[in-house]
Amino acid sequence: MPSHLLKRSLAAMRWLLLVFGLVPGITTAQPFEGVVVYQVSYTSKSANVSDAQLVKALGTHQTYSVKGGRYRNDQDGLLQTTQIYDPTTNRLYNKVAMSPTWFWTSGETETDTLVRSTLRRDSAEVLGIRCHARVFSTRKGTKTVFYAADGRFPYDVRAYRRHRYGLFYATIQLTRAVPLRIVFDGPELRFEMTAVSIEPRALSDAVFALPEGAAVEPAPKQ
Repeated sequence: MPSHLLKRSLAAMRWLLLVFGLVPGITTAQPFEGVVVYQVSYTSKSANVSDAQLVKALGTHQTYSVKGGRYRNDQDGLLQTTQIYDPTTNRLYNKVAMSPTWFWTSGETETDTLVRSTLRRDSAEVLGIRCHARVFSTRKGTKTVFYAADGRFPYDVRAYRRHRYGLFYATIQLTRAVPLRIVFDGPELRFEMTAVSIEPRALSDAVFALPEGAAVEPAPKQ
């Protein structure tokens, strides 16, 4: 793969890890299994990258599939980025359309520092669902996560206990549910994603499996 495409692909993977590194919840009910589709928007703060370029590369929708301690995220942009978390290996596998290789990152790696978190009750409504919001201030920026105030769509928190990357486990211990909206504000980018559909349904294990014979390599060091 040309070096400029590899850099762009790795950048997209880092945003996926960041976006889903702080996701919320609030109950001990039956863990959510199903698919959430988000509409996404981007505001660039970099003089070298426009909003239109981000939309073209990353797309306008993300499809997030969850089952037990596994998840999969697919973006519909030109890069067609896919990310899969496997709790058995405690790895996040990332792939883009122009490369046959799945690059993995260890879930044990701490990549950020949580400075503080604040709860804002009854902050919004998404899909007709009343939402609380939790604001996470970290070394890399501020993320506000909106989730069902009545405790719907919970994660299986213990299943992610080894997932330290992006402060994932640390934050879902406080929150616990699949997000209905996320707003991230960092030095290079503002990112918003809002659920446009959420469908609880049984998912095959194959959804979260790498293709047979797939090329797998450690992600290049940053």
